[in-house]
Amino acid sequence: MGGAVCVQVMGKMLPRHMEIIEIINDGWTKWLESHTKDKAAVEAMSIIHPNPWNKDEWCARARACAACGGAREGRPARHWGGEGGVREEGGG
Repeated sequence: MGGAVCVQVMGKMLPRHMEIIEIINDGWTKWLESHTKDKAAVEAMSIIHPNPWNKDEWCARARACAACGGAREGRPARHWGGEGGVREEGGG
């Protein structure tokens, strides 16, 4: 379970980050569900998942979040002019 973070701890320490992870996970799982009917596959690829050692706890897969967080050419799209765009040179 390398790279997994406890959702409860993350939510207390970095609530806005956890909110963003939940938004990304919602979009990601909806996209997966639109491409497959296999619920087990969707659960296996979800960013947020049950902790296999403690069923009362949830974990977030950090690597999965980075992979499906909307990157464009290695950078988050919102930092580079939105959907696929590139902001002007010197634009902050």
